[in-house]
Amino acid sequence: LAVRGTSVRLAGDAAASSQDGSATVTAHTRLDRSDLGIRAPEIMIGHAIDITVTATLRLTAQR
Repeated sequence: LAVRGTSVRLAGDAAASSQDGSATVTAHTRLDRSDLGIRAPEIMIGHAIDITVTATLRLTAQR
């Protein structure tokens, strides 16, 4: 992940499932916003930020 020219390596868990010819992948990770230099009052946002990404892939016929 890169923000304002600063990058951090993310690691986490991922799970995949398939149904009706498509595959869905969901990945979870957590980062400390201070590692990216993101500053804000803690009342607005905590130090630990949880990220979840879900992607669904579907095969389509090529024309």
